Amino acid sequence: MEFDDAIRKFLADFRLPGEAQKIDRLMEKFAERYYMFSPEGFFKSADTAYVLAFSVIMLNTDAHNPMVKVGLPARKTNPKRPEQSYILQEGEQIVWQP
Repeated sequence: MEFDDAIRKFLADFRLPGEAQKIDRLMEKFAERYYMFSPEGFFKSADTAYVLAFSVIMLNTDAHNPMVKVGLPARKTNPKRPEQSYILQEGEQIVWQP
């Protein structure tokens, strides 16, 4: 089952609690189970599935919660010096290239 379908099915029968720690635990357990039954090689670890699951929840909250301010604050960046690289899966990194 695809990741988005699995998380939708998981969340279809109940409402997430408002406390971040409880959401964290639910997403951790979801990620462990999804990793166990996902196609081989889709995720390198359950932690990777957890990061994606928790990120999806946070992005969905930001998109649909009227209490969240619209838009992200503008960031000033120096194109000659990347601020950081993003870890995708256990050691693999995307590096900013000008």
